[in-house]
Amino acid sequence: MRPDPDLTTTPDVTAAVADVYWRPGCPYCATLRRDLERLGVPTRWHNIWADPDARQFVLGVNHGDETVPTVAVGRTTLTNPRAAQVAALLGDRDERPPSRARRVGAILSWLPVVVVVGVSEYLAHTGHGALSWALDAVAVAAWWATRPLRR
Repeated sequence: MRPDPDLTTTPDVTAAVADVYWRPGCPYCATLRRDLERLGVPTRWHNIWADPDARQFVLGVNHGDETVPTVAVGRTTLTNPRAAQVAALLGDRDERPPSRARRVGAILSWLPVVVVVGVSEYLAHTGHGALSWALDAVAVAAWWATRPLRR
């Protein structure tokens, strides 16, 4: 059952699932999917390019725009929300601050990047430009590899 697009401001905290309207190739949709799965939020996913009713719903609540992700929880709709907002709307979850271990892990995830950049800068100032450039590439790879620790 689809929420009424004319009533988008009355929350229904008894809703058991969030209806997420998405489209393929949308990076915001992919991020929201990953974060909702991590939080364990029950969802139903509606591809607006494959489902004409879903597309019409999104157009109705977003003033004619195909803005995704659009999330409906009960009679409340959110456009491009954070996963914590969706979880809070369901009423059985709350936004908890990250644990101390997670914060420490996020801070320590920068250590390899800082060390490699520092060595690269040292080499650049001592006349080893080519090696410094190579280490810059390693620094980018280290930043990318440790990115999940900072989420």
